[in-house]
Amino acid sequence: MDPGARRQTIPGEILGDMKSFRVFLLLLLSLMASAVHISAAVTARPRGRIFILMVWDGLRPDFVTPLDTPNLFALERDGVSFPQHHAVFPSVTMVNAAALATGYPPGGTGIFGDALYVPPALAKSSFEPPLSWIAKPVNLESTVRLIALNQPGLLNGRLLDAKSIGQRVQQAHGYVAAAGKSGPTFLFDPDQFTNLTRGPDGQGHLLMASDVPAPPALDKKIGPLPEKSVGDVPFVARDAWYTDAVVADALPGAITASNRGRPALIVLWQRNPDITQHMAGLGTEEALEALTRDDQNLGRLRAAITAHHIADRTDLMVVSDHGFVTLGDAIRLPDLLISAGLKKSKDSDDVVTIGDQGSELIYLSPAAFPNPADRQARLQKIVDFVAAQDWCGPIFSHSPASGSKSTPAHGGDGWIKGTFDERTIGLDDSRRSPDLIISMRENSDQSNRTLTGPDNPAFFVGPNGRQAVKNRSQSLVRPVLGTLDGDVSEKFSTGMGGHGAAGRRELHNFCAAAGPDFRRHFLDPDPTGNIDVAPTIAYVLGLRPEHAANATAGGRVMTEALTHGSHHHLTPVAITMTAHLALPQSEVETKLLFTQVGSHHYLDDAAVEREPLRAATANP
Repeated sequence: MDPGARRQTIPGEILGDMKSFRVFLLLLLSLMASAVHISAAVTARPRGRIFILMVWDGLRPDFVTPLDTPNLFALERDGVSFPQHHAVFPSVTMVNAAALATGYPPGGTGIFGDALYVPPALAKSSFEPPLSWIAKPVNLESTVRLIALNQPGLLNGRLLDAKSIGQRVQQAHGYVAAAGKSGPTFLFDPDQFTNLTRGPDGQGHLLMASDVPAPPALDKKIGPLPEKSVGDVPFVARDAWYTDAVVADALPGAITASNRGRPALIVLWQRNPDITQHMAGLGTEEALEALTRDDQNLGRLRAAITAHHIADRTDLMVVSDHGFVTLGDAIRLPDLLISAGLKKSKDSDDVVTIGDQGSELIYLSPAAFPNPADRQARLQKIVDFVAAQDWCGPIFSHSPASGSKSTPAHGGDGWIKGTFDERTIGLDDSRRSPDLIISMRENSDQSNRTLTGPDNPAFFVGPNGRQAVKNRSQSLVRPVLGTLDGDVSEKFSTGMGGHGAAGRRELHNFCAAAGPDFRRHFLDPDPTGNIDVAPTIAYVLGLRPEHAANATAGGRVMTEALTHGSHHHLTPVAITMTAHLALPQSEVETKLLFTQVGSHHYLDDAAVEREPLRAATANP
């Protein structure tokens, strides 16, 4: 496609400005239809519902336009738009996949990043993990590794601390299909993926990812799984193949279950636009093409629903796991900690770091720091060091003390000065919580015009300061708002896409739904989040309520968006939490911005201000 054609499709310099137009149009449609739907009668939920959850990995709400994503824009217009939808922090894939699959934040799922530091998870196990799993965190975006972790003698089926929506559908003798990206799909039905069993109903539950072989019969229907590098845009051929697999195999299986009065759940996880935004950059021709291809997959899926004549019993929700921003400087935080004398070496386990671009998880070794006072002192030194850096955002610390949970309404000063208690946003897990979770600072209103493109300069920051490197991003077509300096590997550079922080461009992700159980032409006025998806699916499918083993607060049913739900509107309340830290050269004030609806809190944004330390007045 000619890049110039893309440039002419949307006027204006910043793609982020499309969000206000989209919300305005949807609001008009919502107001036109409100008189009809406000008086909708409450009806009993019929049996045999089919629920399809389609995930576009890394989709930002302002990227959904009638020109680039006409099918998704139409679904959002026809059904329910959730303009105040929220990802869970840390805003990375596996954290939010676990939230979507269970309805709980990390404290309820045990998943805190795209990698897992295994020793804390095995604190009560006699299993001796491989040495490589101790010195280096295990990448969770692999079905094979997840199956290995979940096996008896290791995590014993408790990779997730909460039951997944797929497991609950299985318990109700329903049908489950999960297809697409390796890693996230596993979390929707860990039992079936771990056992690699086939269902007893003749159709067979469809559970597959790129590293799990597809059923031979499926290969005959739609051909073999394409290579990930087919075409100019990575993984688009595979995304299309998984969509075809759902149409050819999962939909018939779901219909069979539905005809028997049983619930059916289909999860289709697209690898794009995430992977292309990472590698090419936001607003590039490749990223825009990835959006178009995902939208075509959605169009084929909706056409199949119509062709099977199941639109009257099939709900379809499209959601993303997180938002996205553009990477500025690449931060090598482990190297910086080593240089500052706060970590022994790159492979040492005294201080273990897991960098997820916009967030950093830090674990201290119990053997190296057996005394709580020593642990607190080392953590304070780390906090003082990183909080002084311009790229640092809010920091959360894990308190060793037990007791009732802290909520935004009741404050949440962390165990370490200048931090917030991890309990304030559901990051508390007695075994797996990191000692520190560091969010990078998002620059929400900064454009990527001077960052994305091979001709722009690129930098990384290490012990020797800020150094120039090759810019690996592609040519920019449309400037996009939102940047951060992130902890990334050598394969990433300035100008590429990233996420993981507690900023509004990453925390506010996309969600829309349409079907017989969702209101039509409705703009949801209430904040919603990824933790609300599983409870809503369970409610629509008629499943029993489920609670996490610990006391971590879960999501809510989005009843205001349902035809047979409560349409009572609760007034949102804005809440701000503040943490202060006095350093030798400056004062740091960090704010967390929440919206509260009833008893539920949604993290909206974070802000950091650094000012030179005021000099003390000399005594006369």
